[in-house]
Amino acid sequence: MRVAVCIGCNNYQFIGNLGSAETDATRIFQALTNPEVGNYDSSYSKLLHSPTLAQVRSALDDLLYSSKIKIADVTIFFAGHGGVFLDTFYLALADTDVSKIALTGLSFSDLAKIVVAAQPLQANFVLDACHSGGLGFDLHSILTQSLTGTAQNTGFSALAAAAANETAFENSDGGVFTENLLAILQGSEIVQRSKPYLDLAEIGSVIRVSEGRADQQTVSVWVLNLQGPNRFCLNQHYEGSPSRHPDHAAESLGKRLNIGLPNISALKRIALEIPDEVDAMKIAGLVERVTSELPLGSIPDFLGGLAEGLAEAARNNSDPFAEQRVLSLIAGQLVRIVNVVPSAQTYIAQITQRILEVDRAAVRLVQEKLDEHEFSLLSREGLPELFYLPLRISAVLGQIGALSLATEDEAELKFFERLTTILLKIYGNSVLAISEEQAAPLAVFLSAAQFRGWQDIHEEVICRLFTDLVANHGLVAHHDLGGEDALAVLRKRYRRLRDPDRQLFQQPSDLATVVVAFAALTGLDDVVDSQMILIDHLALNFFEPQDVYQLGETGPIEGINRGYAIGNGIWTCADFRREWRGGLAEKFLSPSKENFYATLWSALALEDRVPWFVVASSVTLPEPKTLVIKVV
Repeated sequence: MRVAVCIGCNNYQFIGNLGSAETDATRIFQALTNPEVGNYDSSYSKLLHSPTLAQVRSALDDLLYSSKIKIADVTIFFAGHGGVFLDTFYLALADTDVSKIALTGLSFSDLAKIVVAAQPLQANFVLDACHSGGLGFDLHSILTQSLTGTAQNTGFSALAAAAANETAFENSDGGVFTENLLAILQGSEIVQRSKPYLDLAEIGSVIRVSEGRADQQTVSVWVLNLQGPNRFCLNQHYEGSPSRHPDHAAESLGKRLNIGLPNISALKRIALEIPDEVDAMKIAGLVERVTSELPLGSIPDFLGGLAEGLAEAARNNSDPFAEQRVLSLIAGQLVRIVNVVPSAQTYIAQITQRILEVDRAAVRLVQEKLDEHEFSLLSREGLPELFYLPLRISAVLGQIGALSLATEDEAELKFFERLTTILLKIYGNSVLAISEEQAAPLAVFLSAAQFRGWQDIHEEVICRLFTDLVANHGLVAHHDLGGEDALAVLRKRYRRLRDPDRQLFQQPSDLATVVVAFAALTGLDDVVDSQMILIDHLALNFFEPQDVYQLGETGPIEGINRGYAIGNGIWTCADFRREWRGGLAEKFLSPSKENFYATLWSALALEDRVPWFVVASSVTLPEPKTLVIKVV
């Protein structure tokens, strides 16, 4: 059962009264209990006007504990005064005395404990109050500890109308935030068309309360769902199947997922770490461990819910590509099971669409930052930029490449081509072959550049990379080196070493393989052939996965390493093309059309595997030259 408690407080004993909070609560209650909008049970759900603290606690007791009904989803809506005291957000009720706020106010942490202790599958909190973003101060303790008892697995979502230091706007009709929320619930505003339900994260991402105003009101969202996606309300613009029941997935699970306490704690820690750092291998490895302990049929719903929370956390990361990367990791986990759990396909389609949206936005942001300051991609780290800037440039090029393969929009393709030209003009000297982390993004970018006919761009990037590879004697650093090792690489990479340090340098190198392969595949014989002797004996390696859908796994991945070496049958570009035509290209089977981009983005996110299937499906070899002998 889905139940809602909607609280609106106009009349206060110790604080100034409000004019429309009760109206806001009433309108939200009517929308949520409408079978065509929220489908919350109208007979059990509660509407409270200007209640005291005791009355709110009594109502929650009656609904969540004394009624004995089995609750799937609980939504708490509050409109009224709110404030932050000693890093805790309090909801002000009719008898709240600010001078005794800890005794007479309802702290958000206490409200969360009361609701989650009832063990619903999903707990939603929507607050239209001044300073309501202050609930974030309580978030760390909520996520790092058990809220209470055995309520470990309850999904948690919170939507706050204003930041901790902002007021919530009102007009004659009510709260501006509530008006925007109602417009979405009732279908006046389109959020998406691909899912039968709307979740709080995507609702929060489209509400723009401050538009047209001089002052600011910032909507905030917090999400961690371990029981499947948040199904806050029905989507009035859904274009799929007419079966639109919002808690369908929760019903299909039948019971709460049995996720162990250590795994829950680890997932909560990851959610707290993502705003600072997206550790792709750590996230994917944890998700693989958790899902290995779940029934196969429940994994897609679990991953769909987890994607919401982790992606929302990633929005607070300073890296504009963080959200896309987190979603790509989840897409990879779905792809790896899609052949045995067909229901994963629905989530793959939804997440892939979301990846496209956030990736486009991130690339646009890169362009805006370059417009503001051409050196905006530089950090303030100084000397380390000699190592890390080329990696950063390659990562951006990889995203441009993936998007260029995924669109047929001519204007968008022109934008990507123009942005790449700008990047090369400003940072061309930083297009260097330094680390294995560059292999996958450069393979994707070069595939896209060749596929889209960006010949000048393609040749410039390849020539810069090949020239640097020759200059550094094929020495390419391992994936994910720390600061000290990165500095050691910079000191050694241009020195010919008889016995390169295998703790620093990768042999054979995926990046070296990508550079040499593309130089040959795209016909740069005149530039490259004469230089091949300078990288004599350089080992090349092509990894052929047994199952291309495994590219989203952390490994070890089953497959075959196909090794080659410069000077051992391959002396020229034509020699390599002969091997490619002779059967090497056919080894890299492509995923299905539906899963092509999910597989591609998951490989990019993990950074340590090359999606050669993209190369095989995108690159057209130059026609072999025919020797013509004229007899006179």
